[in-house]
Amino acid sequence: MSNPNLNLINEITTILASNDDAEAVENAAVELNEVIHYRKLEQEEIFNSIRQLTAKTESDSEKLLKLDGTSQNRTIGELKTATKKLSSEIKGIETEIKLVEHGIGERKKMLEEKRKEQESETSELLPKTKYNFKLYTNISHIRWNYESEDDHIAGFIACLKNVKPFDLNAKQNSEYFIANYLWDMIETSID
Repeated sequence: MSNPNLNLINEITTILASNDDAEAVENAAVELNEVIHYRKLEQEEIFNSIRQLTAKTESDSEKLLKLDGTSQNRTIGELKTATKKLSSEIKGIETEIKLVEHGIGERKKMLEEKRKEQESETSELLPKTKYNFKLYTNISHIRWNYESEDDHIAGFIACLKNVKPFDLNAKQNSEYFIANYLWDMIETSID
């Protein structure tokens, strides 16, 4: 008796294998994960820069308290200039973050649309595919071994009177030979 989960997995694999959209969705999901990863790295860099600036500001504030009036005015001017420069850098980084977040939002929308489209196609195709799979199985009496090696076509043909196993190397035999071999086995098992 075959495992119903294995049959379902094989049916879904068959459906998805013929559908280029599934690969596109998977690629887009990988790209989205990469963008999110790089965004997190950028945010960590920004937070580290802010921490360093805060520490420097506190350090400079302590130095200012220790300096005399003239030195304080000169240091305050330098700090104001540095603060303006850092503020413009922070605004630039914030703009970049907004652009990345916007890009991520657009990607999420696109992926969600693709996912909904894929679900719709799958829900329409799955019953028909199940029917066709059962029909072919009942006609041919072939039971496939899905756990065989990738370059082997294996399984058995089961009829009321006998069971005939087969294991063919797909690299050593042509598709034509394999098809004819299986049809010959089906014919002899029905007799």
